[in-house]
Amino acid sequence: MSPKPKSRQASGLPKQGATEGSSGPSPEQIVTQSYTEIHRLLALEDADEEVNHAGIVKLCDKILKIDPTDTAALHTKATALAKLDNFEDALLFYGVLMKAESRYGDTGAYAFERAYSLYRLNRLGEAKDVAEEGLKVTGMDSRDYSQLVQLNAQILYRIESYGLALELYNQFTATVDEDTPLYEYILANFEAIKAAAILTGVDVPVKSLPPAPLPPPPASADLHELAQNRATQLLSLGRYKEAQQESERGLTIANANEADASDTAPLRLLQGAAKHALGDMEGAREAYIGVLKVKWVLWRWSFKKRPSSHQAPKTLLDLHPSSHSSHHTTSDCSYSVHRPSRPPNVSDKDRV
Repeated sequence: MSPKPKSRQASGLPKQGATEGSSGPSPEQIVTQSYTEIHRLLALEDADEEVNHAGIVKLCDKILKIDPTDTAALHTKATALAKLDNFEDALLFYGVLMKAESRYGDTGAYAFERAYSLYRLNRLGEAKDVAEEGLKVTGMDSRDYSQLVQLNAQILYRIESYGLALELYNQFTATVDEDTPLYEYILANFEAIKAAAILTGVDVPVKSLPPAPLPPPPASADLHELAQNRATQLLSLGRYKEAQQESERGLTIANANEADASDTAPLRLLQGAAKHALGDMEGAREAYIGVLKVKWVLWRWSFKKRPSSHQAPKTLLDLHPSSHSSHHTTSDCSYSVHRPSRPPNVSDKDRV
């Protein structure tokens, strides 16, 4: 929950109408109008319409120019910056927010938001530390805890700590109702991590979860991530021919959409594993060589100097299903902009 904005009197602002006779609105009126417009813009998100996050940042700037310590505006600006993929500035404003709330030394404060921003900046070690500190916080909202667990498991997957990622999911499933979409989502990710561990020769001494139900073929023809998710599960179930076909379908979609080589590498790995299991050694060899070429390019590139703002890819390489998938309802580690508390003089019909 976002903190309530300070009252204008408590923050030293003049009362509404104090600048009566002036040509422009008073500071109180500017703040009220800005929050009203923020609520209007955020209502578009509830209606699944595109939100002008840059506009929200500008509105927050108007508020912060009047009261730099308005925590609701700081929080909203930080999450809007993250929505714009401006993770460096988002981290900066989360720091300012924590200082304004006298939580600067609280390593668990805004753990998900900060860990996700670090993750997207490829600062995986820092992201892992922040996520783990956040999981130590007691009394956390169940949705926040769920997001943080999934993010931490994803970070562990990215650094190839497959065993730890699987153990984390094993612990998490004990708290999740088996009849919910979230449980199916966790099982799908569990199988994907397990497949990655097996394919890379990593020993995973962890109890397996029940087999994940196989999702129906994706309805969207332009999402190679969904094809990858399905191919991974088919492979884990021993349905190798179908896994090969699904991985090849995903590669066709990815190539048509001019996806990066790093996005197609997991699909090529799945294709190679399926062909290997079917006895097509030459086909498997070609697929594996394609993966190794990508790995080599990425390895060489990782040693070149590049801006610290370089962002990690947000694809099924990171295990999360597309936000367009109707089969998943959980967060894909994107931000939901935090609503500021109800501003003054806003009617119930304007409240979001």
